[in-house]
Amino acid sequence: MFKKNYNSKLLLLSVGLSFIVSCNSGGSGSNLATQNKRVAATCSTQSSTINGTIDTSFASSGVASFSEPSPYNFAEVLQIETLRDCSGYLAYYASYDNISGSNGRLIKFDNTGTVDTNFGTNGVLKIYNTENSANAYFGYALTSDGFGDIYLAGKNASASNSLILMKFKADGSTDSSFGTNGKLSLGDIGVSGQDETPTSIQVFDSGELYVSGRSGETTSAAAWILKLNSNGDIDSTFGSSGVSVIDTASTYDNISKIKVLNDFSILAFGQTDSSGDHIPFIIKLLSNGSLDSSFATSGRFNFSQTISSQTSLNAQDFTTDSLGNIYAAGTNRSGSPSVSYIFKLNANGVLDTGFNTSGFIEILNHHHSAFHNRVRSLVIDRNDELFAAFEQPGGANGYDYAISKFLTSDGSLDTTFATSGRFSFDSGVGSDNRDYTRIMGLDFNNKLMLAGPSDQYKIGTIIRVD
Repeated sequence: MFKKNYNSKLLLLSVGLSFIVSCNSGGSGSNLATQNKRVAATCSTQSSTINGTIDTSFASSGVASFSEPSPYNFAEVLQIETLRDCSGYLAYYASYDNISGSNGRLIKFDNTGTVDTNFGTNGVLKIYNTENSANAYFGYALTSDGFGDIYLAGKNASASNSLILMKFKADGSTDSSFGTNGKLSLGDIGVSGQDETPTSIQVFDSGELYVSGRSGETTSAAAWILKLNSNGDIDSTFGSSGVSVIDTASTYDNISKIKVLNDFSILAFGQTDSSGDHIPFIIKLLSNGSLDSSFATSGRFNFSQTISSQTSLNAQDFTTDSLGNIYAAGTNRSGSPSVSYIFKLNANGVLDTGFNTSGFIEILNHHHSAFHNRVRSLVIDRNDELFAAFEQPGGANGYDYAISKFLTSDGSLDTTFATSGRFSFDSGVGSDNRDYTRIMGLDFNNKLMLAGPSDQYKIGTIIRVD
């Protein structure tokens, strides 16, 4: 869940498709925070313009790649994080074999794109170390703090897929001061007896921890946001006994990503599924976990209601700029080709009709005609410029990494970026010429980081773009 707004000292990372990068570089208050007499790192940052060229100083000609030894045959990158202690990058990926199934991994790179062999075992940390054991933990949301500590939210398969939080030190060792041996099992969160799936996590250097997710996978699934105090206890003053639940009657509700603002109010992006339609929404909560009735309509904005021709959109990603404006992306996958939309709201949850005259832009045949154009991630850089990462199938090289830059004023393409506003890149990794964009974020030097699986999910790749 990479973080995206360097004007905040917060950091949040979405799961599976949403990725967040942050550096403790400012915002309201001091750049320094102490926790147990430690001092959080403050990165030396840059705000240079992103022009849309591959950064060949990163790894091997701009591409870092990795794979798993036999019998594992997958390395599907799901998240990437610019570590807030300024030491490099951390990627979470799923590995898979035909015997024990999916297993989570963390891999660390230094700032040059070289694997940090001091982390875990030769740079890689297994999320659980005994394959086929009852202690099956699988991660979904990743973040770090300014002290180098790493937090991962996941499911505990040995306890009915209940929520579990894991904390690791900068070298990948377990932080035994957190929970029990570095693991905090929280059981049922939203709906009793349902699987808990965390989707994003955000931590402050003062120790407060916010986690979002959903309970269940059926039409009765409920979305939730949980707050923990610095000692790991649930904050009973937040929501109802520490949890704010979003549960629309007889529908599937999911929150895919949250952002906690400087006043501790919360923006949450997700979707409701009802009668086969997918309706993305943004809600705003007050610091106590209750809906902010001054935002949009009674605290909630539904995106599908703005497009008369589209009643069903899949929520993809959202971000904000330094003025509090909100940018959100959704995709209609039912047609061929699929169509993506990027919306702009002001800080009060009102559609900005100066953005392409309608408050949204429609993206069709964008990077390649007659093929799907799915927005995967949105980033606002430190210059308040908007970038969208695409999964680009159908090109001459199969699937390529792809980015477009849009003007935040009116939603038009910024033709000064890359080639007429569009960047595409074939990593050259593997034999099938396919790079599947999964996540995009920003590093502390104002460079874009893209990550995903390549070569039929067998190889993980990360690229850095100037």
